[in-house]
Amino acid sequence: GSFAFVDVGNPQNMTLAVSHINNTIYCGRRLIVRDLVKSRSGDRPLELLDQELPPLEKVDKDSDKVPRAVPCPGRSRDRSETIYAVPLEMRSLLQVEMLSSCFKTTEWIVESARVRGEVGLMVMETFPQMPFFWAMNLTPETYVKMCQLFNALSVVTQDQPFLTKAEVQRGRRCMAEYPGESGDWNRCWIVDVVENKVVLLYVDSGNTACVPAAALKSLDNDEFWDVPPLVQPFVLHQGVLGNQKMDGTILKGTVIGCHEAEPHILKFSQSDDN
Repeated sequence: GSFAFVDVGNPQNMTLAVSHINNTIYCGRRLIVRDLVKSRSGDRPLELLDQELPPLEKVDKDSDKVPRAVPCPGRSRDRSETIYAVPLEMRSLLQVEMLSSCFKTTEWIVESARVRGEVGLMVMETFPQMPFFWAMNLTPETYVKMCQLFNALSVVTQDQPFLTKAEVQRGRRCMAEYPGESGDWNRCWIVDVVENKVVLLYVDSGNTACVPAAALKSLDNDEFWDVPPLVQPFVLHQGVLGNQKMDGTILKGTVIGCHEAEPHILKFSQSDDN
């Protein structure tokens, strides 16, 4: 199955989307549309949802402080600039909920935002034609934590029980095979449950994936959640990332600040030798 996060701007638009599109058939497939915030938090007054969502970026289209697309070579730049919405899985609302569920603390979102200066980043997940990406800050401390975590996971993976149908719930921490050919099991958080599928956020890479609910294993012991997420969100100071896969690519540059609307997303300026 496929899935997507869509920001429709306000609760009224969300209600319209659900009423007009949910359970309709498109190209022979049934579409499931639901309000992520409401479906995970129970019924709440519609007017409260707008207050709980992160504010939409309000920027001057002539401002030099926002990420923008690189102008096409040979064309003069006009006054219209591309403003990029923050991917939902990077937004503080979702990150705080994930941290509270998995790590029982939200301190990491504050600590990770303090990084400044020259850095080396290993890219783990990108968004084509957007400036946002997930990356690991390559420090000796991060390397040690990564080795400790994955060694511990490899030892216990085989003995961990699969989650029962009743245990597969939104907001649960667990483990699942990482997408790809490696077969490694990683820490995950259940973003949503749709019939017999789940939408997962891979905590240590930033990837999201839709997988069978029966493929998840339990990972409730706190010792596996002592290490904070190995990756954090970044945004390019200039330009966007292309369509090519960049997993494992090393970027050198400088963290010069943070995103205006989401201060835990660090603004990264690439060096010329990338």
